[in-house]
Amino acid sequence: MRKILIGLLIGAAPFMLTACGSKADKEKDKKESSGVKTITCAGDTGEGKLTVTVKYNEKTKTISSSGMNYTLDVSSYSEEEINTLKGLDLCDSFANDETFSSCKSINDGSNFGVDLTYDIAKLKSELYLEKEEFSADELVKAIEEEMDAKCEVK
Repeated sequence: MRKILIGLLIGAAPFMLTACGSKADKEKDKKESSGVKTITCAGDTGEGKLTVTVKYNEKTKTISSSGMNYTLDVSSYSEEEINTLKGLDLCDSFANDETFSSCKSINDGSNFGVDLTYDIAKLKSELYLEKEEFSADELVKAIEEEMDAKCEVK
C-alpha cells in the first residue's frame, strides 16, 4: 500500500509543481487579447506639467476613454500666492469648457492642478480626427501636434 501511495505521489509531483502562470501574466494576456493600447503623452506648458492618457481600442480603431492631468509648478510662488491657491477650486475655470465631461481638483497644499476626463467626441474634434476609425499612429501624431506633447504607446 505504501509503495502504491509513494508511486502515485512521485507520478503526480510534476503536475503539482507546475505553475499556472502569475497573475501579472494573466492580466497582460487579457489586455493584449482585448486589443486596448494605452497612449500616454507628456508635455511642459511652462507653468506646469501636462499628462494626457488615452485608451485606444485596436479592434474598433476608436478611443475608449481619455483624460488629462495638469499640475501647476508652484515652486517659484510665494507663500501668499500658495495660500491663495489653497482656497481655489481649479475646476471652476473648466466649468464652461465642453471638451471635458468631468473635473477633479487637485489641491492638497503642495500640488495644485486638475484631473479632467475628456468628452471623446469633443476630443476627436479638437484633434481634427473627423473619421470614425483611425489608427493609433494617427492619434499619437494628432496629440503630439495639437498639444505639443511627446507620446508613448504601451
